[in-house]
Amino acid sequence: TGAVASPGSIAVEPGLTARAAIGNAGGAALVALPTDANRLMQLRGTLGELLKTQAWLMADLWRIDVLLGDEALDTIPDAYAGVLESSLTAEDLDIVRQRIVAARDLRERNRTELAARIALINSRIGFLSTALEQFQLAADNAETRSASLSDLADRGLTTANALAAAQNGALNASSRVLTTEADLAQAGQELQSLLRQQEDVDADFRNRLLQDKAELERSLAENGARIDANRDQMALSTTLLEDDADQVFDIILYRWEDGVETSRQIAPSARLRPGDVVEVLIR
Repeated sequence: TGAVASPGSIAVEPGLTARAAIGNAGGAALVALPTDANRLMQLRGTLGELLKTQAWLMADLWRIDVLLGDEALDTIPDAYAGVLESSLTAEDLDIVRQRIVAARDLRERNRTELAARIALINSRIGFLSTALEQFQLAADNAETRSASLSDLADRGLTTANALAAAQNGALNASSRVLTTEADLAQAGQELQSLLRQQEDVDADFRNRLLQDKAELERSLAENGARIDANRDQMALSTTLLEDDADQVFDIILYRWEDGVETSRQIAPSARLRPGDVVEVLIR
């Protein structure tokens, strides 16, 4: 803990020294140790990677803002321009623009597909409605004929076969009506579902973008914290390299012995045990 790049637990190996432990925790600005310059170079390299990550995160936020507001692609807002234009190439920015165009094209394809499916189901509903009217008329005629032949049969004026044929015709016509009514009801349900999807397509698109934006903003904040920590480490390392004499470096060891925690200052070469806590202080 203390003035190290990555405070936290590390694995203990036989012969582990305080200097090695500090190195495993990312290093610290050790007075008069030759690793200072290397550490500073590492910090600078890490800062470059963090700044690149920051630029890509901001490019993604710009992409989402453009999609949410249906804005133009040519002009980058001032809030993003400085970072994007300094850290990303023109080719990188073109990739972001291509992603924006692709997202817009996908949304438009979804809209077009839904519109086509709605038109198709409307045509089916129109066909079924016409068929139902015809089947209903046929069923009414068949029912009338069946009733008429039944009356004639009661008076012995027609044959049983003719009556049976009329009754079967009426039954078949009635079945066609019921089947068509069921098909029409199903088509109506499909239409209502498609209409709801049509209403939701833009809302779903926007909600996904807002979720992505919230995640990106969290990632950007975390990356910003890493940049700040990295710069603090660089400033500390630079100061120590410029004037070692003004710096005092202490390593404090906290160790449990016989049920009591003790603390004392140790040298970088001191060996550590499992459970030890090492605090690095720079004054």
